[in-house]
Amino acid sequence: MTMVSASESLTGRDVHPYFDPRGDYGWTVLRLDVPPSPQVVPPTMTPLSEDEMQQRRMRLAQEDELLAGVWQRNLSG
Repeated sequence: MTMVSASESLTGRDVHPYFDPRGDYGWTVLRLDVPPSPQVVPPTMTPLSEDEMQQRRMRLAQEDELLAGVWQRNLSG
């Protein structure tokens, strides 16, 4: 198997000696390198307290109700 760097290319004969894309061997095959795994970064925010979480859940529930009402008005009209 032929290894290819990012700046090299292969011809049809390099990939498969019997492959003939209409006789034109000027096409190129690129091997793309797999990017490195993302690094795990510790959170920059402190966790919310239980009261803050309850407030956030209530606010999200209110926003959900508001959006549901908007959807209902737009779908029915």
